[in-house]
This record gives sequence, structure tokens and C-alpha cells, in this order.
Amino acid sequence: GYVADDTDCGDDDSEINVDALEDLCDGLDNDCDGDFDEDCLLDHCGTVASPTIWAADRIHVISCDVSVAGAGASLTIEDGAEVRVATGARLRIGTSQGGALYVQGGPSGVLFRSSDIASPQLWGGIELAGDSAGNYLGNVTIEDAGSRGYAILVNQSDAYFDGVTILDAAGIGIEATASEVEIADSMISGSLEVGLSLNATSELVALSNTTITGGSAEPIQVSVRYVEELNDGNLFAGNGIDEAILLGDDVLVDTVVAPLDVPYRVEGMVDVAGGSAPELTIESGTEMIFGDGAGIQIGVAG
Repeated sequence: GYVADDTDCGDDDSEINVDALEDLCDGLDNDCDGDFDEDCLLDHCGTVASPTIWAADRIHVISCDVSVAGAGASLTIEDGAEVRVATGARLRIGTSQGGALYVQGGPSGVLFRSSDIASPQLWGGIELAGDSAGNYLGNVTIEDAGSRGYAILVNQSDAYFDGVTILDAAGIGIEATASEVEIADSMISGSLEVGLSLNATSELVALSNTTITGGSAEPIQVSVRYVEELNDGNLFAGNGIDEAILLGDDVLVDTVVAPLDVPYRVEGMVDVAGGSAPELTIESGTEMIFGDGAGIQIGVAG
């Protein structure tokens, strides 16, 4: 409604007035004090040691490192939730005692972004570490991450990414070390380093219908053992270096190398050998570049 002076900032909306509560995450100044959504912000800092839910009706602010750790500890983030992260802070899941992350993005999705909305600053990213297991990130967008060199790090853990979008990571988009990773229907765009990087001890369980583009370096780096996973509806063109890196490794089963929308670049020796007499088939139209000292050996175990 109307008042005699100018203290009511929403004359066309009776729900907006100086006596209203600012507890709705609606992007409006409901109580006319010049601030927006200040009472709907929930601060998070420290350790999550039990099953915890971050609800969609609040904006969650990670003001310092949050660690989800301990037997039975888990963090579930509901569809529609927004998570704002302070400069340099990170979300870390798992230690030697366990932990798990479930991002349940649905039609509304889940958003991770800098807590500085007006002038976004880099935050540390998400680390899935140690004994964390069963991690799932679905329909989530991650912006402004990478102050630690990655948007997402999977370190001695496992993770399933479904409908994940990573934008402008100041480092690697998704990095995996000694881990199992499955990715579907996702996008990594504008990474400063490799879009998706799995070291030789990591397993790429599946990679499908995923686009990695707009980065400054190569789109992907993975062991040659998982080369067949690259040709499942994935797109890798439009990066600063349009080459898919295959790390040299032992090929112990029959493997087919099929054409991609970018050339392969082999780094290290590919050894095709083993008791099952594996065959390496390179299909017509496949372009392969070999780095210094790289090559293919047939019948010579690594």
C-alpha cells in the first residue's frame, strides 16, 4: 500500500513495506532498507560431521572452508539452492573417515558462485577426497571457481556427474587422481587449463554427450585405456589447443580408436600386449599426433 512519506519502496506491492520480513530469497528489497535477501542467507564454515541438508529456500554462504567428514557424514544440496562461496574458500568432502556429497539438481538446478555478486572473485572449488564415496552432482552450474587450480578435484574417490556445467574455471575444469569418474550430459567451458584431466591411475567409467569447449588448453587428458569412452556423443572442438591427449599405458584388451572432432595427441608409449593377444584398431579418418618419445609398441609389455 501507500504511506505518507517515501519509506515504502514498493507502492505497487502490499507485501513490500518497512515492516516486511526479509526472509525470502527472491532478489527483492522487501523491507525497504536498501539490502536484498539479507535474512535468507545462511552462513557455513567448519566441519559437517553428520547428515545435513542445505535447503532450496535459503542462499547458502560458504564463508570459510567447509569440510564434510566423518563416519556417516554427508551433505545434500536440494534442487533450486544457491551456494555462494567466499574468495579462496572451498567445499571439501571426505577424509580418512569418510563423507559424501549429493547435489540433487532437478528442473531448477543448483548454482555455485562467488559470494561477491557485484565483482566475482575466485573461490577454491569442490574437492571430493579421501574415503568419500557415492558422490553425485546433478544439474549443477559452477562459476568463478579455480583459486586452487581446479573447479572440481576428485582425489582418491569416486564421482558421478550428470548435467554439470562448469564455466570459466581458473585452472582445470574437472581433475581426477587415483579415482573413478563417470560424466554424462555435461559441459565444461572456458577453462584456463585442460577441461577434463584424469591421471594414469584414474578410471573413466563413462563419458557421454559432454561438450568441452572454449578453454585455453586441451579439452581432455586421459589414459589410452579409456579411448573408446571419448567417442560417445562428446564434442571437444573450440579450445586453444584442439587435441585430445592420450596418456601412454598398457592396452590389455581389444580396443578401437575412432575419429573425434579433434585429433588425438599421444604422450608416452602405448604398449599393446598381454595374454589375451589384444588388438588395437585405428579406424579410417582418425588423426593421431605423437609427442616427443611417444609411440605404439605391439607385443611388448610395459
